[in-house]
Amino acid sequence: MGASGVTGVILAGGKSKRLGRDKALLPWPRESSETTLLTHVHTVLETVCDDVIVVGNRADLTSFTVVPDVSAVGSSLTGLVSGLQAARTPLVLAVACDMPFLNGRLLRALIGRASDEWDAVAPGIRDEPETLHTVYHRRCLTPAMQMLQAGDLKLARLLERLHVRRVSPNVVRTFDPDLASFSNINTPQELAQARALAHSRALEAGEAG
Repeated sequence: MGASGVTGVILAGGKSKRLGRDKALLPWPRESSETTLLTHVHTVLETVCDDVIVVGNRADLTSFTVVPDVSAVGSSLTGLVSGLQAARTPLVLAVACDMPFLNGRLLRALIGRASDEWDAVAPGIRDEPETLHTVYHRRCLTPAMQMLQAGDLKLARLLERLHVRRVSPNVVRTFDPDLASFSNINTPQELAQARALAHSRALEAGEAG
């Protein structure tokens, strides 16, 4: 069951140019799988969110609740704006459709740290806080729209305007020791690596069972 007051937003408007294939519709976890990467991500978010929407200018994703991107550019910032506009909850958890190792326990921990005191809750595994895999309060829509109107589409600069609660790498690693949650798929090589990791984890789970 999802957490109270949170909408999951999956950004699925990218062009997948480096991969050469539509990320959202990639068979996952194997090439022969009937499920897709988008379905997998959606299923994970359903376990921690009250509602899940997909953002993208796509008429092909008929099995999901899809809202159009406010811009044909399809950037992360415009996708977030679209999600914030569509959400009916105080909080939005924003992820990308090509993040195959989302961790429900970590996502719940991030959501649990959200409050009216903070505009966003973001993992801080690098020098800068993550822009996706991040919880945003709906009031972030105002500064995000100001950036969009100014032609600034860089989501990282939105975080610079916000009161952000950063979750330290040490805390993140208690839920996700190898930080696989933050992996995404941009190239055929990254796809192969992700599938290899998924296969390895499945074998470990089988042995553990």
